[in-house]
Amino acid sequence: MYKLEFTLKQHTPIIHFQYDQEGATLRATEVKPKLDRFIFQKIFPDLKPGITESLLLDKIKENIEIYKCLIGDKSKPALNYSLFLNASEKNLEVSRPIESKYINHNRFPLVEKFPCFFGLMGEANSSSKEFVFHNLIKLSIQTSLEKLREIINDHIVEFFSKNCFGNRQSKGFGSFTINGSNNQISNHYKYWFDIDLNTIPNERYTYDAKRSLQFRKQFYVFDRINLLYSTLRSGLNQMGGLEKIYFKSLLFSYFMEKQVQWDKKTIKEKFYFNSLKKQRDHHDNPDILSFSVPDDKKLLVRDLLGLASDSQWKDYPSRGFTNTIKKEYISKEKDFMIDRFKSPLFFKPIEINQNLFTVYLGVDYSQVANFFDKEFKISIDKSDKSFKIKTPKSFDYDEFLRFAFNKDVRSHAQLKDGTRSSKDLDFLESTFEQIIDNLKK
Repeated sequence: MYKLEFTLKQHTPIIHFQYDQEGATLRATEVKPKLDRFIFQKIFPDLKPGITESLLLDKIKENIEIYKCLIGDKSKPALNYSLFLNASEKNLEVSRPIESKYINHNRFPLVEKFPCFFGLMGEANSSSKEFVFHNLIKLSIQTSLEKLREIINDHIVEFFSKNCFGNRQSKGFGSFTINGSNNQISNHYKYWFDIDLNTIPNERYTYDAKRSLQFRKQFYVFDRINLLYSTLRSGLNQMGGLEKIYFKSLLFSYFMEKQVQWDKKTIKEKFYFNSLKKQRDHHDNPDILSFSVPDDKKLLVRDLLGLASDSQWKDYPSRGFTNTIKKEYISKEKDFMIDRFKSPLFFKPIEINQNLFTVYLGVDYSQVANFFDKEFKISIDKSDKSFKIKTPKSFDYDEFLRFAFNKDVRSHAQLKDGTRSSKDLDFLESTFEQIIDNLKK
């Protein structure tokens, strides 16, 4: 029997549904299938994204040496090794409830929402998951095949460098690496930036003194990830709090330069025409409200960074009620459907030391081809109105990211209602500069 042993360093909490069970941590049932798939992709780099198990098996049969490494009846490609995980004691400063109730300065009871996570909505779900964090985890892999031991050993560092685990893993939750491998991670990414934790703005946390310093640092890391991601996809419209910022979506700006209309405006044209007219009358934003293109240039583009089939919309001006906008894929292929499309952008946060995180940004191309040139039906509740719209035939994520990070943050953003300076804009400006500088290395 051949054995491999590693120590995993945990960098961010994993969102766990079995948080109250002893030894709850990274699950072997999640790690092994992902590691198998990763190894198959490394051995067969021409594998098409989303390949079925039967076609994958046919591919493996072409390589007798790898075929011999499969386990069982071989009908489902799985490599012949066992994987065991043994965690140290929990880090109780971070292994805590994800949300926290508090009383604000007006004596209203509120709930602190953790950035990048929305999975506990409703009273029934309020305690269904918690954060689990262990400083170190022992990983043991056993196999009777020497060749398989060599293959796993060759790819295990890269595997953990490129993957997170559990819920919301694309936003950086459940980040682990092989201990001592931090200096190798930048080899696998084009984009990365640092988050300095020496000075966390106190105003973000004055309402809850119960949170530990380690927890607040994790909160700040994900708050920064959420801020950066929002600038890329949805933009910022911060009208509450200390900093009032308007920051147009960089995806919007990218497609406007290509003379493609933002689908949010198309939806307004179809369902909220009077509201759109009022916005034109009340706001001086001709590039957003008056920008017009032919129908074939009105595409579903915002969801290239993540599709949700249902979304809530408010009328303009807001009258305190919402409509549900539904997106339904019009399938022309048997047994093929799209009801969600996870954002291909993913974040990998790595704790360099107690006051510094490096966050890597990557693109997962495994499913993106399945989302191009697809037609959707857009409908609104309480009405029989609907229309059809297509996604682009292609989209170059790297071209978009380079466009986005080369933007001048100060000229792109607008400060509102007397806001003179912004720590958020300071962070974004520094981060964009870091990313561009790192691209030159």
